[in-house]
Amino acid sequence: MVAHVKSTARGWVLGVGLAAGCGNPSKSADVDDTPAPAVVAQDPAAPPTTSPALKLLNWLDPDAISVAWVQLPPNLDVDTFATVFAVPPKAGHLLSDVAEIEAALEAVLPNSAPRPSSWLGPESLAMTTRFGVGTYVLRRLIGSKDAAMATLLAARMRPQEVDGFTMLMPEGPLPFRVAFLGDDVVAFIPAREIGSGLGPLTAGRDLPAGSTERELARALEDEPDAPLELYAAGPLLHFDLGEDIVQFAIRARRWQDGLDVQVRLAPDGDAAAAAAALGQRDVTLETDAVRALCNRVAFTVDGTFVEGRLQLTREDLATLTVAR
Repeated sequence: MVAHVKSTARGWVLGVGLAAGCGNPSKSADVDDTPAPAVVAQDPAAPPTTSPALKLLNWLDPDAISVAWVQLPPNLDVDTFATVFAVPPKAGHLLSDVAEIEAALEAVLPNSAPRPSSWLGPESLAMTTRFGVGTYVLRRLIGSKDAAMATLLAARMRPQEVDGFTMLMPEGPLPFRVAFLGDDVVAFIPAREIGSGLGPLTAGRDLPAGSTERELARALEDEPDAPLELYAAGPLLHFDLGEDIVQFAIRARRWQDGLDVQVRLAPDGDAAAAAAALGQRDVTLETDAVRALCNRVAFTVDGTFVEGRLQLTREDLATLTVAR
């Protein structure tokens, strides 16, 4: 399924070429042919740059069904963030699975071991695949590979060579394997994956870049510090709607001392009805402060799409921060 997601508010044009998830949605999002804003052409003779983003994107499976680039504030409560912006559960799992990597490592590493934030870069690339059982999370190493491996071995993991890669297998409670993809990228692979779990990663390395990878590369070239860019293909269950979502996208950009967050989704039904339902979500179990944030998200209709937007101030982010 190929669709373009566009936000008229900020010229958001996202070419999303994700494979459809399990099952076939009864409708596809309309293709929006509005051209992207003009950009200055780069000198073709200029040498290519290898940014932190590209180091991770080089391993992105062209057949991924959901993809997220995540560089959100480290103590952000991603579950509450997902509630505020009406993120479908399957898409929200990418955010929570990214957050769980360091939390899981912190729980098993000896007190004397270097903390994960000291040897893992702040950026994460997360993806789910058509036949996978969980979320793949890629992180950049900011220290030496040997030092990172020694730290992980202290977390009850054993090394194994698999298809030319060094992979650490968990012998304790960690729910993932760790594959070293060269000297500066590691992949956290769900331990429940059948076989080595390397197939989607080697596909990303060996196959031509898909449209999702190209779109992410463009977005991150424009804004390398982008906190969030997430695309998910449906059908996606949404608890606030009586119908599935065909496609979902959310992005966050730095704004003053906070974040400017935009959502765009294509419901498998009437967009106006979906926007109304999202505006009347039942959030009675949330705190007063979180309910206030939910009520401030403005959902509007753009053709067959529903858009939402909220600019989070520094005080709003404090509401969404996990106490440590």
